[in-house]
Amino acid sequence: MARAPLRTAATVIAAALLLAACSSAPKARLENDTVKNEAAQYAAAGNRYFTRGDYADARKFFELSLRDNLSIYNEPGMARSYNSLGKVALAVGDLDGAEADFENAFGLASRLGDSELLAETEGNLGELKLARGDPGAALVAFRAALAKLTDPQSLVAARLYHNIGAAYKELGTYPSALESLNHALSLHIALKAVGEQASDYYMIASVYSKEGDLKQAVDYASRALAADQKMENAPGIGSDLLALGLIAEKAGDLQTAYRRYYSSFQVYESIGMVANVKELLAKLVTVAGELGRADDAARYRKALSSLEGQTK
Repeated sequence: MARAPLRTAATVIAAALLLAACSSAPKARLENDTVKNEAAQYAAAGNRYFTRGDYADARKFFELSLRDNLSIYNEPGMARSYNSLGKVALAVGDLDGAEADFENAFGLASRLGDSELLAETEGNLGELKLARGDPGAALVAFRAALAKLTDPQSLVAARLYHNIGAAYKELGTYPSALESLNHALSLHIALKAVGEQASDYYMIASVYSKEGDLKQAVDYASRALAADQKMENAPGIGSDLLALGLIAEKAGDLQTAYRRYYSSFQVYESIGMVANVKELLAKLVTVAGELGRADDAARYRKALSSLEGQTK
C-alpha cells in the first residue's frame, strides 16, 4: 500500500493560506486522525499477511504502521506496532528481536498506564519466555498480566488463558492445561474469534495426545483444521495436518500419517516455510521407508539434501 503522494508547491501554498484563516487546532486533529487511520490500515494489512504466514510482508506493513504512529507520536499506536513486530520476530524464531520489540511496547504501555495494553504486552513477553523453554517463568508472566485486566472476558484475557494452558502443558500438568484451554475456548466462542478457537483446539489436541487419548486428540486436531481452513490460516493448516500425522503415527496408522505429512508438506512448501518443509521431508523419508515406498523415500531424501543450509 503506497503512501499518499507528496503535495505540490501550489497545494502547500493553498494550505498555508487556509491555515492563516482558520484555527490550527482542528487542522492538527484532522491530520492526526488521517495518519492514525492510515496506520490502522497498515496494521490491518500486516495482520492479514501474518495470518497467511507471509511474515516478510507482514513486517513491512507493521513497520509502515509504526512509522506513521511515530510521525505523530501516537504512543498507544506505537505500542501496538511494536507488539505486532515482536510477534513477527517470534514467529520466525528471532527471539532477541522479539524481546527488543516487546520491551519497547512494555515501556510505552507502562508509561501510558493502559491496563489492557500492558497486560497484552506482558503476555507477549510470557510467550517469549515459553519459546525460550521456561514455562515456569512464562506462567508467572501470564498470571501477572491476567491480574491487570479489568475485563476478564476480553480477547486479551482469552489469549492469556490459552497461554496459561500452553505453559501448564509444557510443565506436564495436563488437567490444569485442559481447564485453562477450555476456558479460553469458551471465551473465544462467545467472542466469535474463529482463528483463536483454532489455536485452542490445536493445543487441546496436543494435550490429549500427551495423555495418550488419541481419539480425543484426532477430534480436536480436526476441529482446529476446519477452523483454520475457514480463516485461510496457512501456517495453522500446516500445523494441524502435521499434528494429525503425528497422532496417526503414534497410533500405528502409517498410511494416514504418510498422507497427513504429505499434505502438511504441500502447505508449508506453498508458503515458503523452509524449516517446516525440512521437518516434513524428514518425516516423509522415515514413513515412506517404513511403508516400503523406497522410490518415494529416495525422492524426499534428495529434496531434503537440496535444502541443506537453508533455514527460511
